[in-house]
Amino acid sequence: LAERELDRNPGPVLINMGGFHAQLSHVMGTPKVWVGEYLRRSSPQAKGSVASVYVAVARRYKGDQVAFDVKNQAVAGELFALIQSRAPSANVYLPLQHDVFGRQRVPVNYGGQVVSHTPQAQFDAYVLLSEGHQK
Repeated sequence: LAERELDRNPGPVLINMGGFHAQLSHVMGTPKVWVGEYLRRSSPQAKGSVASVYVAVARRYKGDQVAFDVKNQAVAGELFALIQSRAPSANVYLPLQHDVFGRQRVPVNYGGQVVSHTPQAQFDAYVLLSEGHQK
């Protein structure tokens, strides 16, 4: 589907997919080549020109109840909890080009699953929304 869309639109294309699918190398889910990795490394249509952005929510509500709060689930040094503690009501865009994100393993909470990895190997940027709602 992604390549069909790239064939139809030769300019920049935004493809919305889940975090497992957007990862640029395997760290979450079953061991296989995910869409982001394929588009970056193998797709003739994308030609390596791919930006993978992971969108996370610091606090998620189900109705009026808090269903998830990154602060309550954090391990020491967890990236999203650190961001949220410094900017609790802000939506934050964090590009991962800085060397620290490529050479150092960092714990990141992906909606309740904490994974310690080098974020730059997985995504090009994070967007942390201060809150979200689910049905």
